[in-house]
Formats: sequence, structure tokens, C-alpha cells
Amino acid sequence: MTYEIKQKYTRGIQREFNKIMFGNSEMINGQVKLDPSRIDEANDYLVMTLFGISKDELDEMDPVEFEKLTQETGKLQNPKK
Repeated sequence: MTYEIKQKYTRGIQREFNKIMFGNSEMINGQVKLDPSRIDEANDYLVMTLFGISKDELDEMDPVEFEKLTQETGKLQNPKK
């Protein structure tokens, strides 16, 4: 299946992603320790939001396809200058 971005990456989406990603993080010796379960939740949020995919669709998605979509979201989050 082919997916295309349906929602522009905005500051609001970035803020919600960060809230999910860093919600249970800890600072240990100057390093941020993330809760691994939050990483999946944050990536799911970003893919569902930007590509207009439902939770059920996401749960049925092939992991390889999901990885491709997360790579696309990474490009939006960190555009080359």
C-alpha cells in the first residue's frame, strides 16, 4: 500500500510528540533515559497523525512499511538545511 502525508508537520504536532516521547524520561548523569514503551507510542502518534492512519490500520501494518513511514517522519522532523 502507498501512503502519503496528509497533515503538515507543525509545532503543535512536534510538541505532542515530545510530550509523549519524554513523558517518563529521567536525567541520569547528564543523559536522558527514555522509557522504551514511550518511543513506540510517540512514533505511532506521529505516523497516525501525519499519514491519516487509524490505530487499527497501524496495528495491521507490516513492520517494514511502518519503518519506511517513520523514516519519512524523521525527514520532516530534521530537514536538511
